[in-house]
Amino acid sequence: MKIIGLCGQSGAGKTTALETFTALGFAVIDCDLIARQVTEKGSECLSELVEFFGDSILDTDGNLKRRTLADLAFSDEKRLEALNSITHAHILKAVFSQIEKYRKDGYSAVVVDAPTLFESGLDRECDTTLAICAPRDIRLERIMKRDGISLERAEARISRQISEEELRRICDRVIYNGGSETEFKVKIENYVKEQSLE
Repeated sequence: MKIIGLCGQSGAGKTTALETFTALGFAVIDCDLIARQVTEKGSECLSELVEFFGDSILDTDGNLKRRTLADLAFSDEKRLEALNSITHAHILKAVFSQIEKYRKDGYSAVVVDAPTLFESGLDRECDTTLAICAPRDIRLERIMKRDGISLERAEARISRQISEEELRRICDRVIYNGGSETEFKVKIENYVKEQSLE
């Protein structure tokens, strides 16, 4: 089974890419979704996050306040490193379990959407890597609309992420999402043909 590592900066269009891969019949793993699952109330991962970041990241019911955690983590390099260090181990364990399930189910390929593909070391488990990139202004607009945050906070998130130049250097393939959604989906379909994954 071929493992495709999907990454890219926030707001570039990874969600649309995943939806397209799913529509084409591929198994997909959404690491953001897994990150939510491993940080649910009572989880070992959440306990470790509270130990480092403090109780302010919890609401009155003991659930993770994701925006508060994001604001804390993205405000400081060491805090961001701590967040990644704590969460990556739990996420990777769940990803590997899901990959094995898809392998047993007989899928010929699986797409793993991992925003921190290289930072987590997950790229080493992939047969090929694909990055989704888009213009900065478009990404900022999408992030503000999607997450309901200010331009300043959106820019803070982008500034802490891997650069487009670096993604182009380290990834096997880059797809640029600067046009319409239809054009972008065609690019994904063409990528599937290029990779002989149909």
